[in-house]
Amino acid sequence: MGRRVAFILASIHEGTSVRMWRRLLSSFDRERDAVFVLPGGRLGFQAGDEYLRNDIYPLVTARSFDGLVAWASTLGGQVSVDEVRRFIKGYEALPTVTIGLKVAPEVPVVDFDAYRGFHALVCHLVKVHRKKRIVFLRGPENHSSSQERYQAYQDALAECGIALDMDLVSSPFPWGDGRGALEEIMTTRGLVPSLDFDAMVCASDLMMFSAVRHLEELGVNIPHSVAVGGFNDSETNKLLRVPPTTVRMPVEAMMDQALRNMNILMEGGSVEDSRLESSLVVRRSCGCSDSFGGEDMAKDRIEGLDGFLDWAIGYCGGRLERDDLEFFSVYALRLKNPSRRERDSFLSRFASICSRFFERGGESEDLVEVFHWFSVLLPMDPALADFCRQNLDRAILENYSRQVGQEEYERSIQTGRLNAFKVALLSARSHEALSQTIARDLPSLGFRQCYIVLARETGWRLIAGYTPLTGLVQAEDFSKDCILPPRYDELTCRGAFVVEPMIQDRECVGHVILEVDQTHDEQMVEDVVASIASALKGVRLLEEAREAKD
Repeated sequence: MGRRVAFILASIHEGTSVRMWRRLLSSFDRERDAVFVLPGGRLGFQAGDEYLRNDIYPLVTARSFDGLVAWASTLGGQVSVDEVRRFIKGYEALPTVTIGLKVAPEVPVVDFDAYRGFHALVCHLVKVHRKKRIVFLRGPENHSSSQERYQAYQDALAECGIALDMDLVSSPFPWGDGRGALEEIMTTRGLVPSLDFDAMVCASDLMMFSAVRHLEELGVNIPHSVAVGGFNDSETNKLLRVPPTTVRMPVEAMMDQALRNMNILMEGGSVEDSRLESSLVVRRSCGCSDSFGGEDMAKDRIEGLDGFLDWAIGYCGGRLERDDLEFFSVYALRLKNPSRRERDSFLSRFASICSRFFERGGESEDLVEVFHWFSVLLPMDPALADFCRQNLDRAILENYSRQVGQEEYERSIQTGRLNAFKVALLSARSHEALSQTIARDLPSLGFRQCYIVLARETGWRLIAGYTPLTGLVQAEDFSKDCILPPRYDELTCRGAFVVEPMIQDRECVGHVILEVDQTHDEQMVEDVVASIASALKGVRLLEEAREAKD
């Protein structure tokens, strides 16, 4: 029987958590073991009643799981770092790997160097763009990496001979409230963009996103009036008008390393702490027109094919496969004065690279940048280099449009199925009818298994759901230290599952467990669970009305 690993984190639908969640689904060996993702919110976080989600964390017990991966740094914000450490230590019965925060000497951590990347960002703005009045939007105070970024900001200014001006530094704000932090700078302190500050760096891309939107609403030109930089390289960046310069957090590499370390621990081995590098990703929001600051600087930095491949893979955050790009580059270097047929073959191979890149969530701007330098830096045939400069940008946009169209088509189909599922749920008048509706309609959305569990005073009650082998589940009570009744252990010892709390009337009444794969985006999961919770509330109200009538 496969082993079960729990992965706890605050969220799967905000900032870098989206990348972490998607990497987990694409890389975890679901044929061998099982992973249960529990997005239980930040500890004690009051805003939006997020703390209610914390009720799913006690589901992680030694009876149900063989190991725990905890993205510990996401759990703070309301409570102190020491409180997060104490919380994670409560799982000491399980082999544990943490991400982003060291909690105890005996618990290995996978961390990253936020300091160096943010230091490079601030120095880039000062040394390359001659910025001297740089606003810093601070992240949460109870977050170790947030403090690293603040320290990097201070040290970079000092090294560049610029005195720290606290009027340019916001108070600590939540990761998503860049607008609030910027309003403090502009409204409370009366600072005017372009006149009182010429650049802005943000502790996270979530902060940058809302702050940039606010600046654009005010008519501030980015980067000409205010240069901007962020941190994380989040999915939301592609929605900004000007591609943002940011520091890439090595999310995918951290997830991979954490899973490797967990496998070693579960097999009885030992592992050391891991610390990965963050990297500056130069785009246009800082004022640069390219990644290097000109062709001469690019040629100074990139040496040969291996140097180009290393830079390109890093720049695209691993969304370009090295083998793909290396094969394509070697093929290009061998072509001499290519014929029409060879050019067509060249574009066909290029289209395959584009498709795989966009399927992994890559951005067209990044691919345009890489293949601009591909034609400039590699010693290819002049005729082919000219052909690349004239055709690759268009080919990238064509492939991107095709990928977007395909995704929109698939999304429309899924939306139709989801809406039909929601309508069907409205007709459920009992737990049995609800279970039948879910078993009939939810598989069309790709969910192979579903379990709906309600809280009881002394344990849990499985009330509805289905499996691919047994069909409808049977209602039954079970112990609090089990995530499901033992009869379902073999059905849930392989695969990927998400455990979502059900919140009703400011109370966590239970949870839903869904088997997922890489086709399931985080918003669909949240939507399905919210719909099930709403239907359950409707059933409960009907039952209460019947009892009152009787």
